[in-house]
Amino acid sequence: MLIKNFSVLATNREKKDALCIIEAGLDAALPDGSLRKIVRKNTFTIAKKTVLFSKYARIFVIGVGKSADSMAKTICSQTKINGGIIVIPNKTKSVFGNKKIKILHASHPIPNNQSIKAAKQIIEFLKTRKPTDFIIFLISGGGSSLLSLPYGISLYDKKIVTSLLLKSGANIQEINCIRKHLSKIKGGRLIEHLTCDAVSFVMSDVVGDNLSDIASALTYF
Repeated sequence: MLIKNFSVLATNREKKDALCIIEAGLDAALPDGSLRKIVRKNTFTIAKKTVLFSKYARIFVIGVGKSADSMAKTICSQTKINGGIIVIPNKTKSVFGNKKIKILHASHPIPNNQSIKAAKQIIEFLKTRKPTDFIIFLISGGGSSLLSLPYGISLYDKKIVTSLLLKSGANIQEINCIRKHLSKIKGGRLIEHLTCDAVSFVMSDVVGDNLSDIASALTYF
């Protein structure tokens, strides 16, 4: 049950029906169901092409966003993961435990020093992978601030710009367009540090599901 106070709120038939509808919607929005259609035991299938994880020596996950740890939990249940890094918002508790995967916290929706440290750790991690390894990127909403590596401006200025954009009434496409131009890793630049094969699973929180808008396109050009 996702609505923890369901029984308290469901004081009559009409309220119970409404809560059941909300509960069903929340459940459908969780990444588990969608990911299990793509990733099955030791394989994943995209565009009718099936890839065996067993062809690679080691499998790693890099997750960034508000749903990153939920996505990682599903992936870990479907195949052996040798390690990785997950970045989620401050003051949130990871939904799963895996000693091989490092859980980092950073600020949302305004980036902070933790956002920069997380970005640098992920870049270093990607650079040290071997050609026989495989990376599973797990990207979801919130990634724009959780990973930050300002380009041409300071972190202080980046905070001001982000704050002004969020207050301006600009839509997410406009906000993330500016974020991409002020970043060394957004707009697909993160994967410039890849040294092995990889796949990116992206959970959309943007109307229209445009990959260039979700998490400022960390892994999409």
